[in-house]
Order: sequence, then structure tokens, then C-alpha cells
Amino acid sequence: MKLKIKLFLMLVLASSIMITTSCKKDDPTLPKVETGNFVAKTNGTAEGGGSVTDDGFADITARGVCYSQVENPTISDQKTSDGTGQGVFTSKLSQLAPGFTYHVRAYATNSVGTSYGSDVVFTVPL
Repeated sequence: MKLKIKLFLMLVLASSIMITTSCKKDDPTLPKVETGNFVAKTNGTAEGGGSVTDDGFADITARGVCYSQVENPTISDQKTSDGTGQGVFTSKLSQLAPGFTYHVRAYATNSVGTSYGSDVVFTVPL
């Protein structure tokens, strides 16, 4: 009889541990984002984009690219807004100065903060 009670208690304990473990949600982290290639045109525009590859266990509330003539731009610089969520997106830049070099990085924002892809450089043709 004592063996049956011990087995029953072990089963209840094991079930409780499995339920608790399976319901635990991972803590949110910064998202992961990649910057795609950009193609600049003679009319002062450029097109490219990026990809949000991991949401960091939190909803992506903003994504796009930020760009500047200075290396490693942030969302404090010029930026596009290209939707929400994970996946690939396309960005169109306009009013770029012909003959100038620009830096662009994809960004994604969730409840933890904003993360950036690598810095990609292009020059607008004359």
C-alpha cells in the first residue's frame, strides 16, 4: 500500500513539474535583423530592405531602415517605416544627393528595444 502512495505522489510531482516547465515563456530579448543590399538610381532614389529573422519572443512593433551619410545610422537619423512583424521587407529611399555616399541599416523594435543589422554602404550615381 505504501508503495502505491509513493508512486502516486511521484506521478503527481512529475506532472506538476512538466506542466510548470511547459508553460514557462522565454524572457523577451532584442530582435535579430539583417540588412539587405541597396541599389541606388540616378534619380536620387535607392531601394533595398532587410529581414527580421527573430522577434526576440516579443511582437515587432516597428521595422524599416535608417540611413545617413555617417556610418552606423540609428532611428534618430532618417528612417523608413516598413510595417511590423517578422519577415522580409522592402524600403524605398528618396531625395538622396547624387554623388554622395550613404550608410543604411535595417532596424526592428520590440518591447525590449531596437536592434540593427549591419551597415551597408552605397553611392548615388550622378
